[in-house]
Amino acid sequence: MNIHTAHHHYDLNGRDTVIEGYIEASLNFAYSHLKRHVWSMLDVGADYGYAMHYAEDSLECSRAVGIEPYLKHNPWGLDIRRISAEDPRLRLEVEGEFDLIFLNHTLEHFYNPTLVLSNLEHVRSAETKLFVAVPHANSEWSKWEGHFSIWTSDWLDHFCRTNGWRCVELVERELRPGCVEVWGLFE
Repeated sequence: MNIHTAHHHYDLNGRDTVIEGYIEASLNFAYSHLKRHVWSMLDVGADYGYAMHYAEDSLECSRAVGIEPYLKHNPWGLDIRRISAEDPRLRLEVEGEFDLIFLNHTLEHFYNPTLVLSNLEHVRSAETKLFVAVPHANSEWSKWEGHFSIWTSDWLDHFCRTNGWRCVELVERELRPGCVEVWGLFE
């Protein structure tokens, strides 16, 4: 079972419109830092593909690929691969380079985040941007079941720098009382 499912409120069509609004905001933030208008993205932890759908439909994304090991629902028939970013076979499943690697509330779910960034190196170009959103360590949701790492802005910056990514922008934002998240954009 996708660990996110317990905290989402899916409608009869299998969609969570509250989360979709949040995904639009985070994707718009990442998109504003891209240097080109026609672009590609890899969505790590794609769930049912809303970020990919929004990117293609509203932000001129020419190629969107998602990875989601717990895929249950794909309402737009998108290119979502059933594989984990921790799986070494990822290099065989996803090919080519992407302008944006989108890790929206997924990094905290991996046992080995360093392995995830290592496995994604093969889709990185000199211009690739990495967007990471994680719950802040002081936030109530950082302690949810299925979260294996706890993050602060400083720790996310250090972690990404240690793994070869330079920080472009870090933002802490409160979604609602008690739920603070860290957004990081790296290159």
